[in-house]
Amino acid sequence: RQREIVDARYVVYKYLREIRGVSFLNIGKRYGFDHSTVIWGINNINDVASVDKNLSHRIETTFAEIKRICPNG
Repeated sequence: RQREIVDARYVVYKYLREIRGVSFLNIGKRYGFDHSTVIWGINNINDVASVDKNLSHRIETTFAEIKRICPNG
């Protein structure tokens, strides 16, 4: 697995959960993973973003832009 692809998937999980309010179970079903994998992925990307301020900024900027373009998510 390529790190960039895995991290991008975790960011999508984070977006779907935190912005759209999709359940862990439904996110997992959509991407073919167990709900616990989704939880782990979100926790992992949050941990990495807490150390990597560049990543944190990119996630925040991306989410803000999505909200600007699509106010309803």
